[in-house]
Amino acid sequence: MLRKTDVLKISESEMKWILGTRLSSKKLLNIGPQLVLLTQGKRGVTMLSREEGRFFLPAYKTRVIDPTGAGDALIGAFLVSLEKTGEALWSAALGVAVASFVVENFGPTNFGTPKGIVSRAQTVMERTKRISS
Repeated sequence: MLRKTDVLKISESEMKWILGTRLSSKKLLNIGPQLVLLTQGKRGVTMLSREEGRFFLPAYKTRVIDPTGAGDALIGAFLVSLEKTGEALWSAALGVAVASFVVENFGPTNFGTPKGIVSRAQTVMERTKRISS
């Protein structure tokens, strides 16, 4: 199934549970997906892209009340932005920004305003680091 997948969002714990500990995220990228978003909870997201390389995007610092729905918000915002812009790294930063709003309340009740999302995404981009292979 992974060979037919273009984009995969997976958490560290899901990766270990589904794929086993012997498979690294780099090997995962080689199996099939063009792009992998490896979520790491309040630490952030590692983006692995065949075209753009590997990046670590830190979580936006905010008060976490309830993490429920953060991953869904992240991938939703990412996919919408990727479709519109074609820019994977910026789209990942937008996803991190939207997720940061979701965790501030119980349940997915706040996704941020467009201005707030862009502001937080810019902060995330400023702190993003390229990871060497």
